[in-house]
Amino acid sequence: RRQRQMCTRDRYQRRVHGDFCNYEKDAYRKEVAQIMANEKRIKAQHDSIQKQLQNIETEIKNLLQQNNQQKISLEVYRQLKTQEDSAIYTREEELSHMYEDFLSKEKELQQRYEKLLDEREELLNEN
Repeated sequence: RRQRQMCTRDRYQRRVHGDFCNYEKDAYRKEVAQIMANEKRIKAQHDSIQKQLQNIETEIKNLLQQNNQQKISLEVYRQLKTQEDSAIYTREEELSHMYEDFLSKEKELQQRYEKLLDEREELLNEN
């Protein structure tokens, strides 16, 4: 038991002073290699996730811009529809007035034509 304690103490002192056995050096080298490989994998995954995140952020920005454009288009359409509705009503009124004016002028012209025909007949009858 005392020998075991001595070995443990000796190993500790060797580690502290950097005096390792070959098998310990190999074990540490393997462990360091594994750690470096893990770090490399983790870094690659991290980079991949960051790229995906950037792509998603870009896509979200594009979608938000499209959404804003669609909102603007919808608002413009609504305003134009309101203006067009009032313009249609105004045009209907104008057309109905024009039609009434046309009818009244047509009546006047027909009356004048009848008068002229009457006058013509009178003149023909006088001769």
